Amino acid sequence: MNNPVKLIVYAILGLVALGIVIVLIPVLIAVGIVLMILQSFFGVKVAKFQWGNFQSRKRPAPSPDPEPEVPASEAVIDAEVVDLPDEPAARLKDDER
Repeated sequence: MNNPVKLIVYAILGLVALGIVIVLIPVLIAVGIVLMILQSFFGVKVAKFQWGNFQSRKRPAPSPDPEPEVPASEAVIDAEVVDLPDEPAARLKDDER
């Protein structure tokens, strides 16, 4: 169990994993900054950043109450009366134009 070779291999693998994480963090931050700049210029969300995405999702808020219906007898109708002629307007001949 206390094999020194195993301990050395585990230590080296741990350092390699830590190095990969340290190298990838700035790359991920740079990609996030580029995406935010693109979003600010074009107004289109390229990626949806949502902290706590793996937690249980909350229920959506209930929709607001619809406007109460007003019976037609109580509704205010805004109308304008227009008197239309019984016959269509006479067309002008080509000479009168």
